[in-house]
Amino acid sequence: LKDLPGTVKQEDLINKLDKDYKGDYDFLFIPKDHKGEGNRGFAFVNFRKKEKAEAFTKEYTGVKVSAFYGTEAKAEEEDKACEVAPARLSSLEGSIMRAQTSMSKVAAIARAAWAPSLFSADGAPLPFPLLSTAKGEKGERSPKAKKEKTEEEKAEAAERAEKKKEEKKDKEKAEAEERKAETTE
Repeated sequence: LKDLPGTVKQEDLINKLDKDYKGDYDFLFIPKDHKGEGNRGFAFVNFRKKEKAEAFTKEYTGVKVSAFYGTEAKAEEEDKACEVAPARLSSLEGSIMRAQTSMSKVAAIARAAWAPSLFSADGAPLPFPLLSTAKGEKGERSPKAKKEKTEEEKAEAAERAEKKKEEKKDKEKAEAEERKAETTE
């Protein structure tokens, strides 16, 4: 959803969507503007079914923001027409990973207010898995995070390192013998 006023908070959009779409969407995220106090002017909403996403698109495309919220816009530039467009990430998992990355840039204090929201099929809020960002801070690992090596993988890596070390020694020895042969000729 594009062209949101910078003052719109996630809870505002949730309240609006829940009137007609409660339980129909499982993810909602309004990214924070890192340069200011508000949002970046857009939101991500993931609908469970294509039909509901299409209904939302039809209902809200071209609607003035003031009508969307039932209030007057603070400034004329904030009363743009909403634009609904498909996101580049079309899966819930992709949206979660992207939001985790975006949230890692938000200061810890502001995270709670700007954290993405997940919802159950009945519309109840679910906890969102945040990543750790500060050194020494513990958090859930991203699916892309470096995985813990198994003992077998560690042994294989050690074996490869040892083999590489031996190959390097053999190469150095051969080069030394070659230099020695050149000087004796």
